[in-house]
Amino acid sequence: MFVGYGMLLVVPLIGLTTNWNILVVLILTERIGKSLRNPAKSTVLSSHTTTLIIIGMMIFGMVMGTHETIMRSAIADITPFHKRGTGYGVFNTAYGLALLGGAALIGLFYDLNQTGLIIALTFTAELVAIVLYYKMNQMVKNSR
Repeated sequence: MFVGYGMLLVVPLIGLTTNWNILVVLILTERIGKSLRNPAKSTVLSSHTTTLIIIGMMIFGMVMGTHETIMRSAIADITPFHKRGTGYGVFNTAYGLALLGGAALIGLFYDLNQTGLIIALTFTAELVAIVLYYKMNQMVKNSR
């Protein structure tokens, strides 16, 4: 869970890059981080205590507000004015598809009562995120 939130650190770098390859790696890193954050949030939200439900809603609101604001401003910074609508459209499409796919897959695993698969998917996503983070870090260093 904490690595997922730590992966939000790549979001400001999205606004600094002008290279599409680096941009793709940054966005993928952030998306993988989101997949790591969601199971923890879902656990809090599925609680039967009102206090934990409210805390979960507040965390979700803060993360979404921060994420949406930073991502939109980053897209505005890296896309030319006449292509900004396309940039937002591509971002929102990828965002929605990633959210749909991740939620559907984890939901399927929950329905099948496959806790081991959920753990394996989360662990694998974490490993992929770490590799992508280091590759992105190297790409950013090499582009300077």
